[in-house]
Amino acid sequence: YRMPTAETGLSPLLQSSFNADEVREVIRTAAEITEDGTETIEGQDTTRYEVTVDKEAAIDAMLIAMGVPAEQEIDPQMRSAIADQVPTKITYWVSGDGMLIRQDDGRQVKTHSNIGEQIALPEINEADVRPMPVG
Repeated sequence: YRMPTAETGLSPLLQSSFNADEVREVIRTAAEITEDGTETIEGQDTTRYEVTVDKEAAIDAMLIAMGVPAEQEIDPQMRSAIADQVPTKITYWVSGDGMLIRQDDGRQVKTHSNIGEQIALPEINEADVRPMPVG
């Protein structure tokens, strides 16, 4: 599927979850950060951090990532629905040179590997690509 490249909505929010600057923003607004030991992941020595999420700050960051202007008033039911999707804790594993290697929000684990290496992308037959279903 091809995801629409809208300026607002879920597309930029999903893209932001892979953006290091967006991850740093979640960490920056954390209510608490605790160093929780070391671990080797795919040959990389990492430090594990437990982050207690400030839900209101995370919701604000999510809305901004979705293209909602910061000054726009959000319906309280909408904020509540978003809050239900925001984890209370996120675990991050960070390498000695500051690269994010893994993150776990309790529902999904993302492991980042081969950072900086070139990858070979397959040829895509455009006739096989369909728009991502919405609604």
